[in-house]
Amino acid sequence: MLNLSNINLSKKVQHKIAINKGIPTDLLKPFDETSISRIRLRIALIKNTYFSLKECCMAIANDTIEIAKLQKEIEAYLNLGSTSVIFEFEEPNNKTRLNLITVNPRHNQSFLFQSIEGYDKKDCLEKMLLYVKTSRDKENSYTIQWSVKGVNELHTSYFRSKDIPEALDKLFFGRDPNALTIFSVVLNPIS
Repeated sequence: MLNLSNINLSKKVQHKIAINKGIPTDLLKPFDETSISRIRLRIALIKNTYFSLKECCMAIANDTIEIAKLQKEIEAYLNLGSTSVIFEFEEPNNKTRLNLITVNPRHNQSFLFQSIEGYDKKDCLEKMLLYVKTSRDKENSYTIQWSVKGVNELHTSYFRSKDIPEALDKLFFGRDPNALTIFSVVLNPIS
């Protein structure tokens, strides 16, 4: 048997293991994501229960496989051709944030497709998949013409967002807004 205080598990996986071991799940609630190892240690000490290495590995493997499947499903649904998709995960304020970024190979620039928060990677990916499937019906389409300052080349990029400021935020994501010149932002007709 193994104490999992040094192994990182998602909250869903911890919840499933706790239920299987008969550990009250309310012991998991008062702690944030940064104290997961303390949660496992306290649960193990309170119940004098240790998880087996096999249980731990299976839970991690199942989560990893589900995450990979969700990423592939999102990429397939987007169907962006030669455009690359990057899944960037962050953990601000004890939450998980997924920034879905696209990279256009024509002008080698990256743009934010959408940012979504959840309680773990899998939750974020599930929410992102739902967004990807429904955004065409719920959000406006914008065309932005822009160039990098000092470079004499006009670029045209397309964004889905609720309004013009959000479309510009997606264009400026990860770069200095003063480094770009915006020539036009156009709301595309509904098709």
